[in-house]
Amino acid sequence: MTSLRSHRLQLRNPFEADSPIVTMLIAVTALLSLFGVFMVLSASSVTSGLSNGGNFFADGFMQAASAVFGGALCLIIARWPVSMWSKNRNLFVGIGFVLQLAVLTVGTEYGGNRNWLDIGFLSFQPSEFLKLAVIVWFASWIHDNEFMLDEPLQRWIQPLVWVGIPIGMVGLGGDLGTTVIMGLIVLGMLAFAGLPSRTIWTLAALAALAAFALINVGGSNRGARFEAWIQGCTPEQYETVCWQTMHGLWA
Repeated sequence: MTSLRSHRLQLRNPFEADSPIVTMLIAVTALLSLFGVFMVLSASSVTSGLSNGGNFFADGFMQAASAVFGGALCLIIARWPVSMWSKNRNLFVGIGFVLQLAVLTVGTEYGGNRNWLDIGFLSFQPSEFLKLAVIVWFASWIHDNEFMLDEPLQRWIQPLVWVGIPIGMVGLGGDLGTTVIMGLIVLGMLAFAGLPSRTIWTLAALAALAAFALINVGGSNRGARFEAWIQGCTPEQYETVCWQTMHGLWA
């Protein structure tokens, strides 16, 4: 009787992975987060020291604390049932869509991209929330509709609407980087789900054409930044299209 009770009271290891893929995903996520914290520390040390009384590590420590909080939150969220995500996936994308629509109308423009919302005490990028919402929507949809992986693309109307339109909305805001990342994430999810490679390459080619169109017809700033990245920067471009490139190299 005692052993039965102790078995029932035994807590599940929160770090227990269900498959090697999950283990690899956790490892890659942790490594990228750690790398990102060090990059922020390196890039922000000078400005952090000037604005925090000589504390060159203040901004980096704040980023590290956010990463730790996010990691703990991920451990909790990872144990939520799949049914919860399936039930609320349309709501998540809908909220992100409304926020992104607000960006296109009353958003703040920075560096040629309109992708920020400023509500006084807080400034944030709705495209980052929309990115997570798209991932949740598509992952839960694939889980509920595995049979669709063998169907032709013409029958993929629902995911085209719920995934394609949000990605296009981010692109309209001028945030080409997040748009490309969202597209690559969707392609990666399809590859892990087992979609035929021919279909994935077809989608990748279409996505590349769309990205090319955004670069060339979506505004001179985007095309100039891409050209500077390919051909190199000049001193005159330091404070404009080359600001992020140069500071990234210095970091």
